[in-house]
Amino acid sequence: MPVFERSFKIKAPLPEVAAFHDDPVSLVAITPPPVRVTIQRFDKPVRTGSRVIFRLSLGPLGLTWEGLIAEYVEQQYFRDVQNKGPFGAWSHTHTFTAEDDETRVSDRVEYEPPFGLIGKLLDPILVRPALAFMFKHREKKTRELLGQGAQVLKPGAVYR
Repeated sequence: MPVFERSFKIKAPLPEVAAFHDDPVSLVAITPPPVRVTIQRFDKPVRTGSRVIFRLSLGPLGLTWEGLIAEYVEQQYFRDVQNKGPFGAWSHTHTFTAEDDETRVSDRVEYEPPFGLIGKLLDPILVRPALAFMFKHREKKTRELLGQGAQVLKPGAVYR
């Protein structure tokens, strides 16, 4: 199964960074355009066994992603898995580690590309570059939203 990993440090306290990533509104805020995310269900408080359902839209095209929080340790890590969605398999571990006055955010995604054999052939030229772009954008938006003078995210608001 292919693995994608990315890690960055942000000058923000671990509790704030972990809480940001626990909130489904943050997923909406950090998803790169032109993809739009609509949260349909997110069990709160976040814990092992919480379900998440969201809709991903790209213009007139859309799909529903159903996931499950398979593991959750507050302010340390959580792992979400795809129950229904575009990938053959998806397991995403989000880890938060305090390092002096910064927090390291690490993402590890184990996945099977969509579309079977065709997806496996396209993985190095389409799927992995798309994941790299998405996670680079997520890092940028996380820095913007948690940096000095960051805005406070409001539930139901639209962020771009």
